[in-house]
Amino acid sequence: MSASFFVSPQELWSRIGTANAPMILDVCRREIYEAGPGVIPTAQWHKPETYMEWVPGLPTERPIVLACRYGHNLSQMIAAELRQRGAQAQVLEAVARPGAKPACPSSPKPRWSASRRSRQACG
Repeated sequence: MSASFFVSPQELWSRIGTANAPMILDVCRREIYEAGPGVIPTAQWHKPETYMEWVPGLPTERPIVLACRYGHNLSQMIAAELRQRGAQAQVLEAVARPGAKPACPSSPKPRWSASRRSRQACG
């Protein structure tokens, strides 16, 4: 397991698309996620308030990075739970502060299909 609880946006960006790429989980509250301009490439959104329901299904053999808009309690609490379960979990250092540009590049968000409850690519 990584000794560091936090990972910098630059370190995460350098690992995306490589054999060492972590699973990236966006754990922003829904209203913050929906208000944001984009997502970190490959990130999967998970409802943070129900983390005890979906955390047991996550792999422990692959590194996991948790990201939320400000890098506060939610992502840290979920990372601690994952670490307790043996996962290599880290928290992305603050992605954005009020008035600041995000430190990690982002891509457009997928659209949600209400009828199928699945993500669909924008286009």
